[in-house]
Amino acid sequence: MTAYDEFSYARDALRLLAADYILKPFEDGELENSVRRILPKLKKEQEEQTAVLGDSNRFVRASISIIEKEYADQQLSIASIASELNISEGYISRLFKKEMNTTIAAYITQYRMKRAAYYLKDRHNYKVYEVCEMCGYSDVAYFSAIFHKVYNLTPTAYQNNAMEM
Repeated sequence: MTAYDEFSYARDALRLLAADYILKPFEDGELENSVRRILPKLKKEQEEQTAVLGDSNRFVRASISIIEKEYADQQLSIASIASELNISEGYISRLFKKEMNTTIAAYITQYRMKRAAYYLKDRHNYKVYEVCEMCGYSDVAYFSAIFHKVYNLTPTAYQNNAMEM
């Protein structure tokens, strides 16, 4: 709403996607009629945004479910998750980053490291190479480096500390 009655302001308002423009002086009821015309459009836009958010939540939840079930699969990746959900890698990557504030790849790594820590604490006395394979890694050195980066301990040191408790 503005007090100006010059057309240049109307043109600028249209460029900025204004929903309506009323020239002064306006008649009684003109403002109310403008609001009544705009409300259905605003409601529809809000419903569309809610639907997109619902899809976003649904795809992110499905991605997390896939990761929790398939974390031990060395082939687990953004590509395999996107393929299973029948959506593009870019789309699921954007949704996941927006919802979870982290990338899918980082989430997979975090989840695998949590599972690795659990297995290393477990009283079954798994060997590090067994935990490595159980968590979707084939290279023990790579697994150990990631584990060290996350927990600031090697898997063996972590396991030894857990046994002492």
